Amino acid sequence: SFPTRRSAELMVDSRRRAIALNAKLRGEIAARERSEASLRRSENLQRSLVESLGEGVGLFDAEGRVVFANQTLADTLGVARDALSTTTFSELLTEDSRRQLNEVAPPDGDRRSYEVVLAHDKSSLLLVTETRFAPSESQAELTLRAVRDLSERVVTERRQRDLERELQRTQALQSLAVMAGG
Repeated sequence: SFPTRRSAELMVDSRRRAIALNAKLRGEIAARERSEASLRRSENLQRSLVESLGEGVGLFDAEGRVVFANQTLADTLGVARDALSTTTFSELLTEDSRRQLNEVAPPDGDRRSYEVVLAHDKSSLLLVTETRFAPSESQAELTLRAVRDLSERVVTERRQRDLERELQRTQALQSLAVMAGG
């Protein structure tokens, strides 16, 4: 029972197709590996950019819990990064600031900015810029918040105003002294 010429041709043809399919699969696997490596590089770049920002950035779920936060946000809010996921954003704020937070939210994609004060540090002043969006129809709405600490700026501006007032008083006294002496 020697193989016939026809069956031998079919076996050779089958092997050629298998070799071609294997080569095609290897090409697809290599392309997928390149794509995955490119995606990892992109994710690492984005993560590095967000982590190196000078302001806090956080992604919050519908309940106000942190889905993602950079270290600057944790530092600005005065909460350990790990503890952020167990605390809602509003719990960190004064009552007045909570009211601002709970005002009517902007429609998806629109942005709003407002100032808040931290409950544990009444001298703090934070500028919050938030954008709400739904990543996809199957995913719940998220809020992206960029938080900038304005506390130092406010203190500096107050000092500057105080110095300007003192300068005006000094100039007024000098003018009086000149007029009195002259």
